Amino acid sequence: MESLILLENLIEDTQSKNEIMLKLIEEEALGDFVEKISKSNRIFVYGKGVSSSIVGQELKRAFTKLGKYVFDFYKADEFDSVLSLIREDDCIILIDIENSKDYLNLINEKLRGKNVSRFFIGLDKGKKVPICTYDFNRIDKNYDEIYKGLELYSMLIRFLYELCKL
Repeated sequence: MESLILLENLIEDTQSKNEIMLKLIEEEALGDFVEKISKSNRIFVYGKGVSSSIVGQELKRAFTKLGKYVFDFYKADEFDSVLSLIREDDCIILIDIENSKDYLNLINEKLRGKNVSRFFIGLDKGKKVPICTYDFNRIDKNYDEIYKGLELYSMLIRFLYELCKL
């Protein structure tokens, strides 16, 4: 009986977190994401820090199943090397979970001249949950729910993968 109650709580918690995540994704950005990912030749994933690299690896695993070439890198010196390889038919996804805003803004400036599709997945300071926006624009939405671990990011990646699979 106790395990049944635990299972019900887990299901409710997962459903609640999915609803939180969906509130934060702008439909316009989501449609643009799916379109750009489906048209892109290669996907480059850059995340600074341990948590961002975990999310990036999950994204790479999911999107490789779609038949896309996904390259992930996490060190600052790697970015400058990769920058010369990025073409207009590619897409880059920047991941910022540790709130390295200044550094990622610098990277975004370097990308502006490349005319490449850019997306951002991250967490701002405060009580925020995953966001995914086009062209590195942040969504400043506060929610009372407290961010816990990387679980919401995994849900976001699975959700984006399922959309792109269609």
